[in-house]
Amino acid sequence: MLSINSYSYKKKLLLTICLALVMIIVAWEAAFRKTILAYQEVKQHKNILKTEEQLIVEKRRIESDIEMINTVLGISENSLPSEQLFEEIERLSDKYDHIRIVSFPDIHQIETNCYSVKTISVSFDGDFYDILRLIYDMEQNEKIGKLVSINIKREKDFKRNNDFLRLTIFLQNYELTGKD
Repeated sequence: MLSINSYSYKKKLLLTICLALVMIIVAWEAAFRKTILAYQEVKQHKNILKTEEQLIVEKRRIESDIEMINTVLGISENSLPSEQLFEEIERLSDKYDHIRIVSFPDIHQIETNCYSVKTISVSFDGDFYDILRLIYDMEQNEKIGKLVSINIKREKDFKRNNDFLRLTIFLQNYELTGKD
């Protein structure tokens, strides 16, 4: 075998440089390359995460805008079907002694673009304070719809020879139909 001492210092230096290059290449392949790739992958995932967080914030903003528009339009997710609607209106009017339902005609429904509009007309007889309280309660109750119009008339009851108030209320429910 050859001994290292038999080589000149130039060959020893060249051999040392070659071994150092081989060690650097092995170290690069074994550790440094994987570390750099992992760092780049982490950086890429951070960017994706930041983008997703921005999308979540944007989604929440859009949802709140939609909810605000629905509130302005009166679109409610918890609107009642016709039978329950009549029961809810009857329940509200039963809270007051001097209120009675005079008429509850059919519900009119109109469909346009991506939503349908249901209009409900209800007439009541009663005294002034009970009518005002009923109007307030109906305006607060979003299940029955948005209060869009009221009409109060003073009428004469000729059989009893006294005056009473007739209240006509128009309620509207807006529902999304899903048609675009």
